[in-house]
Parts: sequence; structure tokens; C-alpha cells
Amino acid sequence: MRTTPRHVAFNDTEFMVGIEAKNYFCEDPRNTVNDTKRFIGRLFHDEIIQKHMKTGLLK
Repeated sequence: MRTTPRHVAFNDTEFMVGIEAKNYFCEDPRNTVNDTKRFIGRLFHDEIIQKHMKTGLLK
């Protein structure tokens, strides 16, 4: 069974998912997205997406 990771992170050399990405958040929060499932299927102008952009959780 395939699953969708809740946490995704990246830097110049690698791409991380799951627990590894969650732990990377402390190191580099700007390149880490938490609760990715919340954003699936939503448009850029969706209220939830805009709310997270204003709080700095998305860019």
C-alpha cells in the first residue's frame, strides 16, 4: 500500500519525507512542509492555503 507523507523537506542535495523530514524542520523550517495532506487538491487561492502562507508556514 502506498501512503502520502505528512512531512516533506528538501535542501540543496537531498529530498526527505516522513520522520526524517519532521526532524529536519528544527534545522531548516523554511524548506520543510508539515501536514502536506491538508493541501492536496486545494487551489492556491483557497482560504486554508492563504492562511498558512500568512503565518509563514508556506511560501
